[in-house]
Amino acid sequence: SSNIPFGNVKIFDASFLNSEYEVKQTATNTVHNYFFLKALDSLREGGVMAFITSQGVMDSPNNSTVRAWLMAKSNLVSAVRLPNNLFADIAGTETGSDLIILQRDTAKKELTQEEMNFITTRHITRGDKGYEVNNYFEDFSRVLHTNAYEDTNPYGKPAQIFEHEGSMD
Repeated sequence: SSNIPFGNVKIFDASFLNSEYEVKQTATNTVHNYFFLKALDSLREGGVMAFITSQGVMDSPNNSTVRAWLMAKSNLVSAVRLPNNLFADIAGTETGSDLIILQRDTAKKELTQEEMNFITTRHITRGDKGYEVNNYFEDFSRVLHTNAYEDTNPYGKPAQIFEHEGSMD
């Protein structure tokens, strides 16, 4: 398990850059996508990985090919949307993050409905702006929160904000 790095940092990994799979080649453009694919490659069959990552991995339409690759090569054990204020006290930041738990299964034949939802996003329109949300979180049952509202993310873009007041015990 890990809190993987994020950002638009290019990775040099000859095995990915020269891969026959385009998803591996493009994953080197963002460190968080690279970490997911590289970690999955490193797991033994049946091994489990758990990552805390930015919401962009699940919400960005640009990451749908990465999510599809992950679902083709692993079983979705769980994913939980964490409150934006979860790390405010220790890291001094309020940003959306997700906990994603996968189990390597390279022999799987089909996807579950939850896994198909994990791959896809939908656009929420608010006035002349909007934001993307992963379909896996459509009913909020996998979102830890006591308060939900629409506002902007740390980059000034429209976003769903989830906060949790009180103990997380």
